[in-house]
Amino acid sequence: YRITERELEIVELTIAGLTSREIGKQLNISDRTVQSHLEHIYQKLGATGKVDLIRLSGLFSVEKNVNNT
Repeated sequence: YRITERELEIVELTIAGLTSREIGKQLNISDRTVQSHLEHIYQKLGATGKVDLIRLSGLFSVEKNVNNT
């Protein structure tokens, strides 16, 4: 799985329980941009939503899959 550094930030904040609006405020982006990132993350990881994303995060280390390009 290849996710960007920004996507990793969003995954970590989502797992921490923040809403899209809270994540957006923290990262200085719109909540719609957060939703767009989440949609890309779900596609890349095969997740169906936040609950699935949290479940999947326990199966592997997301950090090892960051694409730094």
